[in-house]
Amino acid sequence: MRRYVLPLGLIALLLTGCASDSNSAKPSPTSTPSPTTIPASVAADRTKIEAALLKTDDLPEWKLDTTASGSTAVQAANNALASCLGLSDSTVALSAQAQNRFVNNGHVIASNVRAHKTASTAKADLAALKSSKAPVCAAPQVNVLVKNSLDAINANPITEIGRIPDVVLRDDEFGLRAMSTVQMASGAMKITTDFLGVTVDRYCATLSMTYIGKPPPRDLETSLFSKSRLRIS
Repeated sequence: MRRYVLPLGLIALLLTGCASDSNSAKPSPTSTPSPTTIPASVAADRTKIEAALLKTDDLPEWKLDTTASGSTAVQAANNALASCLGLSDSTVALSAQAQNRFVNNGHVIASNVRAHKTASTAKADLAALKSSKAPVCAAPQVNVLVKNSLDAINANPITEIGRIPDVVLRDDEFGLRAMSTVQMASGAMKITTDFLGVTVDRYCATLSMTYIGKPPPRDLETSLFSKSRLRIS
């Protein structure tokens, strides 16, 4: 029996929504600043966002996933979404960023925290993700990523993106639910991912929960998102 891999790239797609990764690249060794040259403001941002991430203590039954993620398809999807929404360029807009990802019985939870250099770019990206364009821009890219993650299956996923049912968001929050259906020989496989983000001043915390066969549990989602908000406030 084949063990299917959940679309971790799908998580990266909207998890990076606080700013675009469209032009990001790994710096060369010669361009990487030494610890003594890191500006104090950047060091402070790094300390804050690391502290704000969800940790293993927040998810005691989950395993921290340290495997590398990202591919050409993931990057292309990020680029397309960023271009469609007009998100800011992370290489210019961000001071620091960090992410933790957890897995449990095939489900995936990811926590991402970013520090913008200015509150204005953080606010602009939030507005873009709350706009009516967000589901329209994201759905085609989610389809690409789901298909890429299930590349051994000769099937085309169908994805619908809308608001998370029964979730009331504040002015400084955004939320989307992506529901993908992949038709397989054994029947339809449904993948549900909830994306929740909150922006406070220059800081943006995003929670992504991807479940196969059922929506993410609301009580856990609410608890984790409340912790994310509190830690960047």
